Amino acid sequence: MDLEKEAWEKWYWSYFPFRETERDLEPFANLPLNQPWLKRIREANFLSGNKLAKKLNISSAAYHGYELREENGNLRLKTLRECAEALDCDFIYVIRPRKTISTRIWDQARAALKDRKDIDEDRYGALRLAYFVQNKMRELKCPKRRKPPDPKFTEELIRITQENRRKHEANEGRSGVGGVINGTPINNAPSNLNSEEDTPKIS
Repeated sequence: MDLEKEAWEKWYWSYFPFRETERDLEPFANLPLNQPWLKRIREANFLSGNKLAKKLNISSAAYHGYELREENGNLRLKTLRECAEALDCDFIYVIRPRKTISTRIWDQARAALKDRKDIDEDRYGALRLAYFVQNKMRELKCPKRRKPPDPKFTEELIRITQENRRKHEANEGRSGVGGVINGTPINNAPSNLNSEEDTPKIS
């Protein structure tokens, strides 16, 4: 797995606050746009325009105008709801993002970090990248998740950083730089961080 994909998955499952919204939008992801739904559902129910017009208590010409205005995008939501009721259907509407919400936020935040080349060179770069994107997401005014991130995410960063430090000291024969989390040396950092307020900042 490449660093970018690994970092995205760590960020998505630990921090992304709109997973439920994305899941609710999935059934609509491949629906074609600008479809004549009134006509398609009417014909699927073996109803003529005249019969549906009678159920709506309007003239056939008026109902024909409904179908034309729907195709042109000029039919009111109230009228569509009434037609759906006459067809024994539920009327729903969806605002579908052209890109998934998670992709849009990630791309925005990642673009702001394009000059951080050191992230890609670190052995634990995926974790650091996920943290940096999360901090940038806060700057973009994204709301916090209702549930805190999994503390295992922070513990994993601490473990890998400590491992890097030990190997560096063994190879170089001198003290390496282990990093600092919230002003605390990484080897003394608490491993029970469990809230967004405790999210470590890497310097």
